[in-house]
Amino acid sequence: MARVSESNIQEELDQIVELLRKKSAGASRDEIGTSFTATHGSSIPPRTLQRRLERLIVEGRVRLTGGGKSTAYIAVDEGHDAPSEAPARELSAQGVRLRALVQRKLEEREPVGYDRDWLFDYEPGRTWYLSQG
Repeated sequence: MARVSESNIQEELDQIVELLRKKSAGASRDEIGTSFTATHGSSIPPRTLQRRLERLIVEGRVRLTGGGKSTAYIAVDEGHDAPSEAPARELSAQGVRLRALVQRKLEEREPVGYDRDWLFDYEPGRTWYLSQG
């Protein structure tokens, strides 16, 4: 299957947000898919739509309400419901560095691994991963 470019994904994300802005009470995933097809003449597969909506939630552009069959997605008004960037309290210098690291995009993060010998040396009931103290 061909990869979709990031610019095409961004375009779809923007189109989904615009559809949700027209529905002030929000819309279910099925309603969003149906509206997208009617408006743009092309459909988004259900799993792809789910991933797009999850990304919009993470980006703070859409919020989720309800649960189960009553789940609705609502566009966040810019400047009103958007998550605050200010921390609840002042962070130490190390806290600021750590926050900057975890807020980086996954592609920008340095891959890390683990010591396989340390992992495989574990013996249940005889050794511990964490110190006992």
